[in-house]
Amino acid sequence: MKKSAHSQSGAVLIVVIVLIAILSATVAYTTKNTLQGGQQIRNERDYLLAYQAAHAALWDAERDLALSPGQALPNAACIRGPGFRGSPADLNNPNASPQFTSNCLAGQCLSANAVWASAGPANNGAPWWPVSKGGQWSATGTASAMSAQCETFTGSIPLGIFTGTPALKGVAKQPDYLIELMRPASTLQDASLGGNFTCQTPAVDCLVFKITARGFGSSLTSEVLLQSMVTLQTGAPLTDPQRILRRQFREIPGMRSDL
Repeated sequence: MKKSAHSQSGAVLIVVIVLIAILSATVAYTTKNTLQGGQQIRNERDYLLAYQAAHAALWDAERDLALSPGQALPNAACIRGPGFRGSPADLNNPNASPQFTSNCLAGQCLSANAVWASAGPANNGAPWWPVSKGGQWSATGTASAMSAQCETFTGSIPLGIFTGTPALKGVAKQPDYLIELMRPASTLQDASLGGNFTCQTPAVDCLVFKITARGFGSSLTSEVLLQSMVTLQTGAPLTDPQRILRRQFREIPGMRSDL
């Protein structure tokens, strides 16, 4: 009887140990999945925040383009003076005083098709490329920091600097954007978006622009780049809904502007 009792006790102990091991493994597996699920939710939420910020900057850029020379909006840190909003004839004239430049003066860049033909390891690319590859993204992330140099700063435009749009909350850095004047004005074959873009009524008062907007989530590692092609009929009334038209829109996946 004693031997049988000892055998039963040993068997029970083994069962208990096995059950504890199974329970521990189950708890560890569940905890791991819970943590991974929580991280995935945080990453998704951060991406959506960055996407919304970039989209806000895209709309802000279109409002910027719609401004008339000298037009001041409430709470805007800067005004687009006549030197930055000339006539379409001047903007289409390569010999005119540059208002859109290769170094993106006041956020206004001049894009040339030759950039795409020569871009490579030895040559820089477009203004919206990563900084290490010739990108013109500014390190400054607030409109207030730019207000003292409205017509002299180069690089991207922080949200609201010309439009007065309020700063976004919950983001690691305020979104910004670059505006590129594309040539020729009436029709453009653009390698980066792969499409033809023609104004409603091709004429001297029709301009084509590429807008690239950058948004961040709650950390700088969450970054989204959005891009659109828009046409601007400068001769149309400000109230004309066809004055500015967004022709194409895309997200640029997997690109970090600070690399």
